Amino acid sequence: MSQENPPPKSGDHPTSDTTLDFFLPDASADSASHVSRPSQRGSATVWKRSLHDAFWGSPPLSDPRLLPFWTKARISAVLTVCSMAAAFSQHIYAPSLLQVQKDLGSSEYLTNLTVSSWAWAWGTAPMFWAAWGDYGGRKRTFVVSLAFYAGSSILSYFSPTVEILIVSRVLQGGTGCAVWIVGAGTIADMFAPSERGRAIGWFQAGGLIGSVIGPPFGGAFATAFGWRSTFLLLSALGVLSFVLVILFVPETLRTHFVPPRKEVGALSSLLGKRGLLGTVREIGRWWVVGDVIMATMSMVYFWSWQTYSPSTWSSHYGLNEAAIGLCYIPMAFGQFLVIVVRCAQFGGRLTDREIQKSKERHGGSHRSEDRLRALPWALLLFVPGMIGLAWSVQYVAPLAVALFCLFLTGVGYMMVHNITTTYVVDIYPTRPSSMNALLQMIKTVIGSSTPIWALGIFQSIGVGWYFTAIAVLNAVSLVFVPAIVLWGWAARTRVAPEADAIPHPTMESDPEVGTSKTRLGDSDSN
Repeated sequence: MSQENPPPKSGDHPTSDTTLDFFLPDASADSASHVSRPSQRGSATVWKRSLHDAFWGSPPLSDPRLLPFWTKARISAVLTVCSMAAAFSQHIYAPSLLQVQKDLGSSEYLTNLTVSSWAWAWGTAPMFWAAWGDYGGRKRTFVVSLAFYAGSSILSYFSPTVEILIVSRVLQGGTGCAVWIVGAGTIADMFAPSERGRAIGWFQAGGLIGSVIGPPFGGAFATAFGWRSTFLLLSALGVLSFVLVILFVPETLRTHFVPPRKEVGALSSLLGKRGLLGTVREIGRWWVVGDVIMATMSMVYFWSWQTYSPSTWSSHYGLNEAAIGLCYIPMAFGQFLVIVVRCAQFGGRLTDREIQKSKERHGGSHRSEDRLRALPWALLLFVPGMIGLAWSVQYVAPLAVALFCLFLTGVGYMMVHNITTTYVVDIYPTRPSSMNALLQMIKTVIGSSTPIWALGIFQSIGVGWYFTAIAVLNAVSLVFVPAIVLWGWAARTRVAPEADAIPHPTMESDPEVGTSKTRLGDSDSN
């Protein structure tokens, strides 16, 4: 009786052995054919698996928070580039509106609708992308959305009528926002709360800076090559982002490292209590309401200035389109400074320091509410910057004064944005993308709508009093900070005792692979 071969161990790789056997000399063609069939089948399986991982992603086998620093930095850098490309799609297009109206023979109303339709799609679609990203996977959300984003940009380039352009712009805004929102979930997957503020700040810098420097690029491209050239650039950026995500961004959704959930269907997971409907319900929590109000007030300023600044610069300083585009640079520089200046302790680094202090105050267990203690420092720059900008423009002060105040608003706005967003991601780590999407939707819809209904107010009271009123509203919103810091944690943990917490991994050496394993026995709040 011949002895059967023992079954392979879990660590063996029969596919590789079979492939090697294929190259061994054999006198029999039939024998060679017999050996080659398993090899071809195994190779096909490997290729299918590789293509699936590249385009669709597979759940990580180890906790993403244990990834090497440079791997995290690479993934974050790719997502930052993708978010910047998506944000470009609105602001690079804005300077060419007059060309669009003339070339397509459309009315002013329909031409402006190509802008507002993008903003509404950008603000509302994230709720659906985020729900899919939190329950279906981050990478597949990136891949699908970027493919449609590139396609919608190409459609915009070839649009023969303004109606088709409006449709393509809706698709562009509704798909470009996915990386901006779900990317925050990827950051939350990889970084612990003590370093998450800086990581989210770097990631969001791409979208925020892209939205500010877009007008100068758009004005230059439209002047030199026509308005359609802006969409050609966006198409190239969309394809580049698609390729970068496939090559360098793995799946990070911590399917195996979150508290177990009741097994339900895919549709129930997406739309049920732990999905879209559950996320919308969370807006009723008073600590979330306070965070949303503070974030929305800063967005009201951002969209008001984006909308009114071209006519304001032109009427008060006589600047043309090219010069107006350059006036966005101080604000962009201020936002960028929040991210890159380490010694200034701005933005995410400042909030991360508050988390470290929180651990000292609470015996090694931090409270995410303490992150909001950094908001008054942000408003110390943001509010004076808004008031100084408004009145320097009102009285036509030297342009350098107005631009310096605009720089201060860029620093303050970025700090507020970073702090409020990171707090929401912190307290909902099992669905960070969904909660971030909810925050961004409310901010964008209210912020972008304000300049439309407030146009009469702006024209009647002038730029000085209008932006002074917005500055006062931002300052008043700070009343939520002490309330959330003092009572938010107790109220939140009483409603949800588990506080949506994900246990933090403990590093443990693995001698076989030289990396780390995850032990889920130790947990840290939030």
